[in-house]
Amino acid sequence: MKKNWLLYPALTAILLFTGTPINDGLGVQTAHAAQEQIVHQINVNGTGSVSITPDVVYVQFGVQTTEKTATEAHQKNAAEFAKVKAALNKAGIADKDIQTVQFSTYPQYSYSDKDGQKITGYTVQNIVRVTYRDIPKVGQFLDTLSQAGVNRVDSLDFGTEKAAAYQSQALERALADARIKADALAKAAGVKIKGIISMTESGAVQPAVPMLLRAKSEAAADAPTQISPGELKIQANISVSYEF
Repeated sequence: MKKNWLLYPALTAILLFTGTPINDGLGVQTAHAAQEQIVHQINVNGTGSVSITPDVVYVQFGVQTTEKTATEAHQKNAAEFAKVKAALNKAGIADKDIQTVQFSTYPQYSYSDKDGQKITGYTVQNIVRVTYRDIPKVGQFLDTLSQAGVNRVDSLDFGTEKAAAYQSQALERALADARIKADALAKAAGVKIKGIISMTESGAVQPAVPMLLRAKSEAAADAPTQISPGELKIQANISVSYEF
């Protein structure tokens, strides 16, 4: 049977002026249900980091040759690089740790008012990237490359091959940092943390600045190359929502 609200003027007045939840016999209490849906939460960001000594270095280097013809430049480069490859094998570098990153041939030009621009020769570059793990001997390794015929060393990038394990440690520290902040806020507000509603994370290895190397001067040619690997910082950032 359809209800006629005109028959309930007193009940309607209670709803309008007091906001008291109304139970119409069907178990509907709208105001009370709306209050139960409210979730109280504290949102914080946590940061954690792990400082480590690098356990791997990626060395980019190569052989550059210039001759009058492209064929001669290629032949000379191949001969020089064969010596470098032999030195790498002797140093125990596996083929899987040697990657070619650039091989190029390009002309060299000269210019004069009389003849204009003309080709004077060709340059060939064979550049590789090697994964090297004996960090204390990096300087010695570079000297070996130089003696084998390497005349270009572009960069050294220090890193770690255990990034996943270190990232887990950094995440644990980031979560602990977030909880400390949440507890401090809850204490100041006079409430207690019940648990975690949600969390998201992001993190990345922050490597040491790559080192750009140049050829030694004649005065320093006999001195061993000194390389300092420094430290790496593995950092994690996490955003957490706590219920209170």
